[in-house]
Amino acid sequence: MSSQNARLFIPYMSLLLGYALNYLGYYLAWLALAREHKPRKRMINQLAAAFNFVQKAAALRQERHEVLASNIANADTPNYLARDFDFASQLKNAVERGRSAEQEGLNLARTSARHIEGQGPPLSGSSQSDDLLYRIPAQPSLDGNTVEMDQERMQFLDNAVRYETGLTLINRRVQGLKGAMQPE
Repeated sequence: MSSQNARLFIPYMSLLLGYALNYLGYYLAWLALAREHKPRKRMINQLAAAFNFVQKAAALRQERHEVLASNIANADTPNYLARDFDFASQLKNAVERGRSAEQEGLNLARTSARHIEGQGPPLSGSSQSDDLLYRIPAQPSLDGNTVEMDQERMQFLDNAVRYETGLTLINRRVQGLKGAMQPE
């Protein structure tokens, strides 16, 4: 391996290791949440709880992707202020809202004893726009725009790679469940 390739390979591998450690943290948090659920719940509720955390993380990554894309699209707009949100705190809030939604959701009526018990989502919506923060630029521009393209591109790429990693984890988990359900 040439020295130039080695210089490119080492930061790339450290970036991948960082992503793997990040999602290991997500998985450990998911395990902690999964242990809080009562063991007597039906199988479908256990499967839903297993995917709830990863689903919320992927949805938040998608929302952050849209915010970062908006920043990049408005890079030349005078007086545009770059926005972003703290992913970790938003994920924590989403999981807590999910837990309270399980307790405060709409009860679904059963018309037959053979129907599965369930709850609908709560009536209140998400207030994502209230949680957006403004970025403080390292070099303010003369026209008042706070978008720094290098930083936005880096954040956009980082978010995209983490989103893809999350989708890969979900796909592998589904494939594992499908393999466990199929007879040999």
